[in-house]
Amino acid sequence: MEWLLLCTSCGQRYPLLSKNWRCSCGSPLTVKWGEPPLFKVEAREHSLWRYHPLLPASFHRRISLGEGLTPIVQAEFDRVAVLAKLEYLNPTGSFKDRGASLAISHALEVGARCVVEDSSGNAGAAIAAYASAADLKARIYVPQDAPQYKKKLISTFQADVIEKQSRSEAARAAIAELGKDDLYVGHLWNPFFIEGTKTIAFELYEQLERPLDVIIAPTAAGTLLLGLYKGFNELIELGLVDESPRLYAVQAAEVAPLYEAIHRKPPPRAASSLADGLRVFNPPHLK
Repeated sequence: MEWLLLCTSCGQRYPLLSKNWRCSCGSPLTVKWGEPPLFKVEAREHSLWRYHPLLPASFHRRISLGEGLTPIVQAEFDRVAVLAKLEYLNPTGSFKDRGASLAISHALEVGARCVVEDSSGNAGAAIAAYASAADLKARIYVPQDAPQYKKKLISTFQADVIEKQSRSEAARAAIAELGKDDLYVGHLWNPFFIEGTKTIAFELYEQLERPLDVIIAPTAAGTLLLGLYKGFNELIELGLVDESPRLYAVQAAEVAPLYEAIHRKPPPRAASSLADGLRVFNPPHLK
């Protein structure tokens, strides 16, 4: 099946096996298929690669640590019954492992030797782990105030940790300091990262007996939200569901660019120590 990279703004096309991480116009890229494939599940594959016909990377050269197929449990919040998908049971503790699996698999296919990421912690740990599994070098730029345990986890996977003063400075430095043998896989931009997170939608379709009405997703750069949106729209295109659930993005009150773009005003300010991973001031896909 033919795949390509498509600019989300100007429509320019790039080959799938390209090292481009954004369009020449400066906008993000997305992965598109030529013709819709069959929704075929590899039942014996206990990872997100069970959906490999819908993934733009080689199944036989995949880099996988068993990510995906996370369980769903019933819970109650403020007397409201909800279903919780336990993404913390992924190998490094977050949904970012899904994106890292696809991003690093693609990095191998284009001949990368060293991958570069900027992250406040979770994505950095995921990229470091999967790069290690692929025998690739990794350089992760983090803000100085990233949780110490996250920086130690990144180092555990033999990645180089580069500290910068802020989250924004880490992002700028990661791009500015790219060498000729480096491939930037920053999850804020990487189109293959979203190809990994879209598999949550496929799992929800496979695991649940009835369609969901609403999904609530923590949102910073939007890789989870965009993955859910893309995954459900692909299911619609394949004729497997009639419509997507309503998607609700939740941001940290201290850093809420999506809220401000929609509502044209800042949210009520409140400090939180629980949302250190939700600090992206200028998400590329918001442009």
